[in-house]
Amino acid sequence: MEKVDDEILGKLGMVLRSIWYERNNQLFNNKKAEECEIVGRAMELWKEFNSHHTKQLRSEEEKTHNWEPPPVGWIKMNVDAAVLKGKGTGFGAVARNENGNFVVMVVRREWNQWSPELAELKAIEFGIRMAGRSGINQMVVETDCQTAFLALENP
Repeated sequence: MEKVDDEILGKLGMVLRSIWYERNNQLFNNKKAEECEIVGRAMELWKEFNSHHTKQLRSEEEKTHNWEPPPVGWIKMNVDAAVLKGKGTGFGAVARNENGNFVVMVVRREWNQWSPELAELKAIEFGIRMAGRSGINQMVVETDCQTAFLALENP
């Protein structure tokens, strides 16, 4: 499998999340949405997430970060979370092998207003659980939240 652009992965994640959400909405609330509505909402969510994430990145100092592959035979999972006031928390994880090839990606939205640190810890937990369900057992987890990292390093 060749490398996939992060934007494509993000949009795919939002579409999958929206399909799952609408499936539950139909199953539990008996409300059906048209396919084009589902994809349209997913793209709006992506734009909203991307505009917030881009603003956040611009407000920080410019950082350059090169992805470092995991050891051969291992998987590296990058996790991230975003807390949007009044809109809940979104988090996800992307796992790649030592060649940088996509292995698994998961996203989730919670209506909880967690602290950014707790949201990042939830993203780590979610990523590890999904990796386990995918049969991944040798994994490096990478986060950009030092507080979450330190909490796990020194519980």
